[in-house]
Amino acid sequence: MLKEDTKKKLNVLWTVLFCLALTLFILTFAIALPIYGRFFYYLQIDALELDRQSGFTFSQIKRAYDEVLNFCTLPWVKQFSAGSLKFSEEGAAHFADCKVLFNLNFAVLAISFAATAVFVVLHKCKVIALQKIKGHRPYIISAAAAILLPLVVMLLVATVSFDKAFEAFHAVFFPGKENWQFNPYEDEIILVMPQEFFANCAVIIAAAMIGFSAALVAADFALCKREKQTRTRPAEFYLFTALIIAETGVYIAFNTITFAFNKDTNAIKYFGILTCFTVAVVNCFSNRKDCFFVAGAMLFTAIADLFLLMLDGYSECGVGAFIIVQLLYLARIYYAHGKKPWISGAVRIGITAMIIIILAATGKLNLLTTLTAIYLTQIVANIVDSAFIIKYSKRNILFFIGLILFLCCDLCVGLFNFSEVGITLPAALEKVIAPAIWLFYLPSQVLITISAGANATFDKKR
Repeated sequence: MLKEDTKKKLNVLWTVLFCLALTLFILTFAIALPIYGRFFYYLQIDALELDRQSGFTFSQIKRAYDEVLNFCTLPWVKQFSAGSLKFSEEGAAHFADCKVLFNLNFAVLAISFAATAVFVVLHKCKVIALQKIKGHRPYIISAAAAILLPLVVMLLVATVSFDKAFEAFHAVFFPGKENWQFNPYEDEIILVMPQEFFANCAVIIAAAMIGFSAALVAADFALCKREKQTRTRPAEFYLFTALIIAETGVYIAFNTITFAFNKDTNAIKYFGILTCFTVAVVNCFSNRKDCFFVAGAMLFTAIADLFLLMLDGYSECGVGAFIIVQLLYLARIYYAHGKKPWISGAVRIGITAMIIIILAATGKLNLLTTLTAIYLTQIVANIVDSAFIIKYSKRNILFFIGLILFLCCDLCVGLFNFSEVGITLPAALEKVIAPAIWLFYLPSQVLITISAGANATFDKKR
């Protein structure tokens, strides 16, 4: 028999390997979605009007794409072809390089899935013991890594523009080669595979990674909650589980419709916000004041989105409603602290006053910019203040992360509206920023809603 100390070290090693395997599985699975989900490309032929822009028919484009993907994904297909579209030897060589990467991704996907499954089975059979991390299941580490990676990439893309990020990607994965820079007269396939298509693929990959990881995080918190839950109050677990399932459906629906069909999805998005509000209201039956703060905030969130999402010309009303949302979160934070926010309030007023003075000095002061200054000061301060209530409950981590995602959404909105202050962003960058708004926003509202659960803020007395 192994000594207990040796067993523990081995179990730590198995846990690290499990987290690595699961992270690789999430990454390669997300990458595989646009590769093997060819229907995603078929839908974009109409959405991006590829037939009109290229001059080829739908059937010609579809056949060309199918043959290219057959070459890239099927090991037994050795000869490159692109239907009736012309291609050069340089172009064929680039797709041969892509074939290596695609097959490598599939191999890592299969191996990581098998390794993850083996670790889970061995853990369930008590052959090994995957270690919990501060009470949480180890897969929360993989989920955190898989959420962080696309966020970092999107931040870099927003910083340097999609074009430069696209060049950097090829420089990393195709070092020393320039055959990826197609001449449309020699390699006609590039006419039906524009950068917009690859940008949409990147969004789908990011959405899959974040969605998959968010589900793992939610499952972990739900299981932790169920372990601590008494029989007298099981309803909250099922309520939040239903919320996660519903919002996952909403998330998939509006992303698919937006990128595949290029259709308006504001009604679906607003349904997602109303669902959060409904769950927050139902959760108030627990009679915890924390839930009332969140329900009130969700009410004004729904009002704000009514003005900003569903109606036109009411930006000031929408931002004003969001200010009330942040003030309610301020009240929630300082109710948890058990004291009044005199210092934080003074700092907030001072920073807001400075921003307004700067706006006035630059001639940019109006009602909308004034409200925006007040709002941004409140949300940034709330993020800072909410970090100090994490020690009272693990559930407050969800509130803290939710506020960070909320701010990321607002920053994307600000970048998207730069044109209104005379700053023009590259079109490719705008196409990345626009979907990122709701990529951050809906998960933020779900996390904040779930954070108002049993033992959320008041389970440790100060």
